[in-house]
Amino acid sequence: MWQNTSDAFGERFAGGDINVLKELVQAGFLGRKSGKGCYVYGSGKTREVNSEAVEILKKFTLAKKGADTTEDLQMRLASRMINEAVMCQKASWLILETLAVFGLGFPPFHGGPFRFTDTYGADKLVAKMQQYEQLYGIAFTPCQLLKDHAADKTKKFHPN
Repeated sequence: MWQNTSDAFGERFAGGDINVLKELVQAGFLGRKSGKGCYVYGSGKTREVNSEAVEILKKFTLAKKGADTTEDLQMRLASRMINEAVMCQKASWLILETLAVFGLGFPPFHGGPFRFTDTYGADKLVAKMQQYEQLYGIAFTPCQLLKDHAADKTKKFHPN
């Protein structure tokens, strides 16, 4: 599946190495269902970091390029998801908001990618993405619709 996604979307989906997932799976680190993933799961809610998984992850650690504060890491994850959601704007915004929250784990207290963008400010989001684009490449290039909303502060994605 991952190769098909990469083939379909090219550099927009670049940035990581699929081999990290392959090695984790080959080692049997399938998450809670197997008892081990990035964590070793005990009974109930107990868990501890899986040192074997950490060693695999270390092999694939990328050199820092900047913009690596906690806020930047969060924004780098969220901004790519938001950009893709904006490119899917032809679908119902409500469906996309719901899918992002319940299907992808977008923080529900932000209301979904569209409400977040309206609250945070499309102009600020585009500026952040352009900063990340300089550091990390095309995967952070904001789409035209996002740039349009950034340029016209009266435009909103979310109808409320």
